[in-house]
Amino acid sequence: MDYSTGRTYNCQVTLPFPFGTLVYADASVFGGFFDPEFEADTRAFFELAKTGRFRLTTAPLLYEELRLAPLRVLNLYLDSCHVPDSEL
Repeated sequence: MDYSTGRTYNCQVTLPFPFGTLVYADASVFGGFFDPEFEADTRAFFELAKTGRFRLTTAPLLYEELRLAPLRVLNLYLDSCHVPDSEL
């Protein structure tokens, strides 16, 4: 967090696994995809995930947070992460 502005920045935690690296993304990462300030870096982040450089992981409750987000943010989440129909 930048305490001078109160802004929280995205944090990515990576863990090595035999099947590759998992990178955790919280709600702000998905929202940053459409924010002009973070757009370039966030789009590059998702492109790396799409090309298999790492696997994206999220918290189980993230869907609940993003249900109230703009539809394009929710759709990005649904397109980027496997969400079982039973959780929708």
